[in-house]
Amino acid sequence: MDLVIDHSVTVDHLGDDEAFEENVRLEMERNHERYVFLKWGQQAFSRF
Repeated sequence: MDLVIDHSVTVDHLGDDEAFEENVRLEMERNHERYVFLKWGQQAFSRF
């Protein structure tokens, strides 16, 4: 069985040197629970 995750990324900051880092920070903040769940699944199931 395969798990497919369709996830879009929102661009909040554009055009400055810190844009990428700020967008990544916001992405992690907004989707923290999702990433924690996926990390748990990787550790709990051998083929997740």
